[in-house]
Amino acid sequence: MATGAGRLPHRAVIHAAAMGYDGGQMIPPTAETIRSATRAALAVADRLGLASVAFPALGTGVGGFELAACARLMVQAARDYLAQPGTRVRRVIFVLRNEHARQTFQAAIDQAGAVA
Repeated sequence: MATGAGRLPHRAVIHAAAMGYDGGQMIPPTAETIRSATRAALAVADRLGLASVAFPALGTGVGGFELAACARLMVQAARDYLAQPGTRVRRVIFVLRNEHARQTFQAAIDQAGAVA
């Protein structure tokens, strides 16, 4: 789902949920919900004609999902999406909370290699 960006200097905010709630109880994120949320957000960005998308590390805060596993999942999902013919999204940015998270995502990017 996308909404307006309000006062942010962006065209839209895409809401990518990797965890949920049921009866007030948190449903923890899984590898599949992180992969799925990443792909779904990229598809929304594509439909909106956006050239770039910024993501946090989905599910790693309150959800408690392991950072390195999240990085591998999100980087691979983004890489696979960008490799599709016809996608208008050309750039994915990971906006992370600290240097450790940045290094973790950078390692996942380096391991995945460049998009062909």
